Amino acid sequence: AMQVVGRYILSAGRMRSLHAGLSGLHPRVRSFTTGAHASSRNRASKPYLKYACELLEIQAPTEQAFAVAMALRDKDKDTEKQLKLQLQERYHRCIVDYYKRLVAYITQRYLVEDLFRNAMDIIANSQDGEIHAVKKDLPRKDLQLMRKRQLSMSAMNRHLQTNNSLRLAVWKQIGLPEDLLIPPLSQEKILYGFLSEHIHGPTGLFVFLSSRTAKEEIRFFRDVASVFKKEVDFFEEVSAEEGELIETKSILEKHKRKSGGDTEPKP
Repeated sequence: AMQVVGRYILSAGRMRSLHAGLSGLHPRVRSFTTGAHASSRNRASKPYLKYACELLEIQAPTEQAFAVAMALRDKDKDTEKQLKLQLQERYHRCIVDYYKRLVAYITQRYLVEDLFRNAMDIIANSQDGEIHAVKKDLPRKDLQLMRKRQLSMSAMNRHLQTNNSLRLAVWKQIGLPEDLLIPPLSQEKILYGFLSEHIHGPTGLFVFLSSRTAKEEIRFFRDVASVFKKEVDFFEEVSAEEGELIETKSILEKHKRKSGGDTEPKP
């Protein structure tokens, strides 16, 4: 116990002498003991002083006990501050992960659109001999749709999935590794419809993936993102779930304050 006490005394830096009177105390220690601060001392500091006396194995408070009590109190304040900062950082991380998850499929869709748009242009317009040779076997209707960028996403995906010669020739032109395969992609969230020709602005610098994403899928998005000057970033599923709860709770509390405490929306 005395070793613990010693550490608190040294960290406090307020010791003068074991038997010094109140007049010789550090101003903060003296204010800690005077009647002017008696009420706050009784409310907030009494537990620390009691614990300090127990550590020192004494009955009545001494200067040493007051110094230890203040060191204990300051240490708890620092710990509480650190805990609050850690909690804020955790909440921030959870909310960021929640919004990453919210837009993850949009960022993935944009990247696949960039890839398929580039592939359609290469197949339809490239004068490369290898491309010219492999596209002879493609349906004329699909080639016409490629020239107009009107071939559906799922049809373009099917051509690159099933026609290995076509994929290799296109990958060579784009600058992708020959052994890179397109993983199974969600029909509802990524391969639906056609290219978004109405989007003329930048489609973002990041592609968000879950930390639980399969390795082959991570490699596909990472290699394709590199070609289009984008970066793959991840979010934690558990953290995103917690972020959703935090945001939902925040929205409900704001609504409750605006509606004067009612939990249901006013008509």
